[in-house]
Amino acid sequence: MKLDIGCGIRKKEGFIGIDKHKGVNYQINLENDKLPFKDNSIDGVYSYHCLEHISNFDEVMTEIYRVLKKGCIFELYVPYFAYPLVNTPYHKIYFNFRSFNHFEKNGNTMPTKHKFKVIEKKMIFKFWFFFWIYF
Repeated sequence: MKLDIGCGIRKKEGFIGIDKHKGVNYQINLENDKLPFKDNSIDGVYSYHCLEHISNFDEVMTEIYRVLKKGCIFELYVPYFAYPLVNTPYHKIYFNFRSFNHFEKNGNTMPTKHKFKVIEKKMIFKFWFFFWIYF
């Protein structure tokens, strides 16, 4: 079972859709709700331009870490903080190339309950970041 977090109406094929809007498999508001899955029960997570819209980013990362099976992939796309269209009232968190150092297993940043291993960072032409994370 794989999750597409923040899929809206365009759920990735083969994934379970999670969004705060209607018409998905699980209507969940990540700002308030936990993921309704058991620990270590999810085979992968994909999120495309969703997590910049939440204010409790650390708690959501903890939830994703909790449900992912060890060794599985968390594929994440977020916008670069300097991209002109990022400055909207709908974006609550901003990302740069080092934003996920805090969550890395070998990172020298603040301690967290979860530690991912970032296996690839890529800056895409439109100033978006792409992270492949697994633990």
